Amino acid sequence: MGAVLPTAASRASDPTCHITPSELEQRFKVRADNGQDDTAGLQSAIDQIRNS
Repeated sequence: MGAVLPTAASRASDPTCHITPSELEQRFKVRADNGQDDTAGLQSAIDQIRNS
């Protein structure tokens, strides 16, 4: 089993550190349960947050 997800209290409050599921799909082509490898899209989203 994986690690426990962070609680709301431990998340960054800066809005530039948040990406919605809709943004992941529209901007980074990450779609849940479509059978595709979303690694590159997720890495792009992480890189965008890191560089913000």
